[in-house]
Amino acid sequence: MKTKNMTISAILLAIGLLLHYIIPGIPFLGGMKMDFLLAMMF
Repeated sequence: MKTKNMTISAILLAIGLLLHYIIPGIPFLGGMKMDFLLAMMF
């Protein structure tokens, strides 16, 4: 059961990391982008 939770957490973290690199920055906020890595952790 613990390995299942760790696997799901790792997959969500990887998705968040990919989204963090793919999504461009918002120009009118000075190039800031949403932190999907942080969002996917919770």
